[in-house]
Amino acid sequence: MSNMGSADVDALIEEIMRNGEVTLRPKKLKYFIILFIILPFLIFGIVLILDGELLGWALVIFFGIFAFFDGIVLCSSYPYAVLTPEGYTVYGLLRSGSAKWTDFEDARARWNYIGRAVMVKYSESCKSSTLGKTVRAISFDLAIIPETFGLKAEDFAELMNKMREIAIGSATFDSI
Repeated sequence: MSNMGSADVDALIEEIMRNGEVTLRPKKLKYFIILFIILPFLIFGIVLILDGELLGWALVIFFGIFAFFDGIVLCSSYPYAVLTPEGYTVYGLLRSGSAKWTDFEDARARWNYIGRAVMVKYSESCKSSTLGKTVRAISFDLAIIPETFGLKAEDFAELMNKMREIAIGSATFDSI
C-alpha cells in the first residue's frame, strides 16, 4: 500500500464512502528498524554499566525508554487511524484525537525530524476547548500527524484534502 498513487487514493475514498469507515495501520517494519537502531546503543550502555562507567546508565535510561515504547507499539495494535465520511480519529499509544474533515483548511506532506509527515492547518471555524484554542494559537493552527499509516505522506495528505472537499460539498465523490 505504500506505493499508492492518485487512483489508489480514489479507491480508498470509495471504500470509505461504501463501508462508512476505513482503518489504517502503520507498517511494523518501520518500528523494527527503529528497534534495530536503538538496540546497539542499549547494549553498549549495559556494557559500560558492567565496566563501572556512569555514562552507561544515561544510555540505558535514554535508549531504554525508546526501546520500551517501540516494543509496546510492535506488540500492540496502536497507532491506527479510523477514517469516516465525517472525519478522522487518530489513536495513539497514550491518547487519541478526532477532527472533522471541515476542521482544517489544508493538509500537506512535510519533513519532520525523522521523515515525512502530514501537516494540517486547522481552520478558524474549528471548535475546540480553551486549552485547544491556546495550543492552536501557539502553533499557528498547525498540527503534525507524524504517522502516515502505511501510506506515503503525499498520498495521505491527498486523501485528507479530497475527503475535505467532499465534506464541504465543493466536490462530489464522482468528480474526484
